[in-house]
Amino acid sequence: MRFLAALCAVLMVVGWGCTAQRPANPQTHDVKIKVDKLNKKTKIKRVIAFREDSIKFTAEAGPVTIIIPTADFTVEKSTAESSEATQDWIVLTLADTESAVLSVPADFPDNRHDKTKSREIWYLVICGTGADAYPGEDESPPRIIIRPR
Repeated sequence: MRFLAALCAVLMVVGWGCTAQRPANPQTHDVKIKVDKLNKKTKIKRVIAFREDSIKFTAEAGPVTIIIPTADFTVEKSTAESSEATQDWIVLTLADTESAVLSVPADFPDNRHDKTKSREIWYLVICGTGADAYPGEDESPPRIIIRPR
């Protein structure tokens, strides 16, 4: 019984240490958003990033609109006709095959309630346009998790 308890404790410590360890170099996280005009279901994976990482959004098989309710990211590169950053929001409108890259600045704000915890940004993806538009799903809505410093 003690062996089992010790094994569980070791696995928990090793698991937590591996998931929260910052890579040596900044990473680019690819978020490919495939518009499904037939079933209207698009899965969008969550992103777990560190400061100085980049997040690349790419529209596949149709246009998408991405609405991020914070302007703390930097719109690094966008081929989109419409990428807008206001004081409170980032809105990216991508046509089929277009991409936009957001970077996570080194001074990205911490979780305002507890600086030792990750900051989670829930955002909205609208796949398609007009009457054929539908929300992207999976995490309902998808999210970007910024690890603590």
